[in-house]
Order: sequence, then structure tokens, then C-alpha cells
Amino acid sequence: MRKNTPIFSSDTTGILLLLFTHEPMLIQSLAAWYPQNVPRLLALDRELCWMLLADFGTELYHHPNKTAWEKALEVYCQMQVAATHRIDSLFAVGCLDRRLHILATQIDPLLNDEDVLADLNRNEIEQLRAHGPQLKTMGHQLANYAIPQTLVHGDLHSGNIAVQNDNYIYFDWTDCCVAHPFFDVLTFLENVDDPVERIRLRDTYLVQWIDYATIEYLIEVFPLSQILATIHQAVSYQHMVANMEGTSKQAMRGGATYWLRILLQLLAASV
Repeated sequence: MRKNTPIFSSDTTGILLLLFTHEPMLIQSLAAWYPQNVPRLLALDRELCWMLLADFGTELYHHPNKTAWEKALEVYCQMQVAATHRIDSLFAVGCLDRRLHILATQIDPLLNDEDVLADLNRNEIEQLRAHGPQLKTMGHQLANYAIPQTLVHGDLHSGNIAVQNDNYIYFDWTDCCVAHPFFDVLTFLENVDDPVERIRLRDTYLVQWIDYATIEYLIEVFPLSQILATIHQAVSYQHMVANMEGTSKQAMRGGATYWLRILLQLLAASV
């Protein structure tokens, strides 16, 4: 049985709401919409936010057939596309609103959070703060593209995907929200080292969105989305840092540090 513990305070001014407590109810709804691709819920305690799930199968990370990674990304993207028609329903079951206009309000608080930035050196901090206005502009640019904001897992990687009887099951939805869909590709590709394979997987994902734009247009916008995806990840860790103590707090700060350094790398590469 899995317990979900609330760690974020509730607020409506650009601050993340409770992150973990909504997962059992969200799983219940996702399972109704995507019965082949979400863990089967065996038991649920709404008051305690506990749930019991059926066995998932083998994690994608350990799957011997690497073509399964391509199929897993394709199926997941199809879920996202379908979810563009369920935004109100997603919010109703507790999915967080982390769309681009909200992300824009979180950039300055993130880059001025001394606790979150504690493991970065002075030069890194100065670079990040100098890029603050540019990051906000990037958010506005990304919002102007035709891609709808929709279901985002928030921690989509090969360790959170299982393969069972040729079905792909996506689990650990604690970071689930409504945001820019391409944000999930950032974490999925983290475990893919081969640059050729990364491009192939990227294109497999992007082609699912051709009803909204040409593949050339989608490839053009993709790097912009990945830069902002690092901010999305860092904000998640920021709020965990603010609500944890001891070694757990240090571990969460390490997550923020990691993504902020990836951000600097992506910004440097985009010049």
C-alpha cells in the first residue's frame, strides 16, 4: 500500500498546491480514461490518501527490447493528446495548474531563493539571475505556439513506466499537472545517452502532434520547451526543499541544483 503525504501549502498566487495528496483520486480517474495504461487501483482511502495498486510488471528501464522505449513514448503522447479535451476534469480531480502563465510568476522567486541556490557557486547564481527576463520571454514565446497545454506526468522516465502483456503502464503520478506537454520529454530522455537515439525518440514523440503543427515547426519549438522544462522541474524541487528537513531537504536541494545546471547548459547551447 502506498501512502501520499501532503508537503506543499495551499495557495493561489503562483505557488504550487498540495502535490502528493491528489494522486489516489487522480489514478482513479486516469484508470477510467486509460484503463490499459494506468495502474489498477485495488483499494483507496480518500481520508488518509492511501491506495493499493495491482502489480505493474517489468520497468521499461530493464526491458531488453529498446524499441519498447519508442512505443512507450508514443502511447504516452497519445494519452496527452486525448487529455487536451479533459482539462476541466483534470483540475476537478486535483491535477495542479502549472501552465506557462503560472510558470512565469515562479521564475523570480526560484532564482532568488537562497535555500534552493545554496549548492550553486556565485558565478552560476549570477548567470541564472541574469537570464531571468529572458526565461520569462521564452515562456511567452512558447505559449504563442499552437501546442495545447495538457496532462503532464511531471516525472516521466523509464523507471516510472512498466511493460505488462504489451501494455505500457505509467505510474508514480505525484507530480501530475496541466502544463506544456513537451516538458515530460526532458525527463524521459535523461536515461538515453545515444544522441541519435535521442533524436529518434524526440521525433517519435513530436509526430503525434502534427494535427497542431508541421513536424518542422514542432522541431523548431522543441528546444525552447526543454529549457523551460528545467525551470518546471526546479520549481517542483523548490517547494519540496521548503517543506522538508535534514537529509531529505538536502536531497531535494540536490534535485533543484541538478536541473538549474542543466538549464545553464541548455541556455549556453542555444546561443
